[in-house]
Amino acid sequence: MLISWGQPDEAMAARMVIPALNGGITCLDTASVYGNAEQVLGRFLREKRGRVL
Repeated sequence: MLISWGQPDEAMAARMVIPALNGGITCLDTASVYGNAEQVLGRFLREKRGRVL
C-alpha cells in the first residue's frame, strides 16, 4: 500500500478495513515499514472496539 498509494489516512483505512471486517477478516498486519499505517489503523479500530479484538 505504501509504495503504490502513499501514506494511508483514515478515509483510506475505512475503504479497506470496513469491507475486510464485514467479510470476516480477523487479522490485520502492520509494520513500521508501512509508514503511519499502525497509527491510522489504531485510531480507526478504536471506534470499532466492539467488533474487533
